[in-house]
Amino acid sequence: MRSMMSSAEMKARGYDSDIIAAQLRREKAVGEAGPLIAEIERAFAGVPRPMITVSVANGLDVEAHLSAKEIEELRASDPEEIWMQLDDEALEDFADNCDFMDSPAWQFYLPAYMSECLRNFPGSCVN
Repeated sequence: MRSMMSSAEMKARGYDSDIIAAQLRREKAVGEAGPLIAEIERAFAGVPRPMITVSVANGLDVEAHLSAKEIEELRASDPEEIWMQLDDEALEDFADNCDFMDSPAWQFYLPAYMSECLRNFPGSCVN
């Protein structure tokens, strides 16, 4: 993502006051993201790895019914034991297949997704 000009630089360059005000709001939100991410980490600390992981959800998207063996094989392909280990690819898969997640899966993947969105604000959540 391309870095944005600061509100101070915009003001020095004579930008419109509405554009500067919008940039000030973004700067404030970015400043508030760190403490909010820390709160998410505290709130979701210790959430166990779900039975329906991203790969299982992808499998359910393809086939409505999976055997216990298929579920275990798919689950084994997801290496994350804690949600803070999730990478962008897993979060993209979560976003694409969240309809196939159950409540424990949501509790595991959602804090990583929220944190990623906050870290990349005002850009997009998971490219």
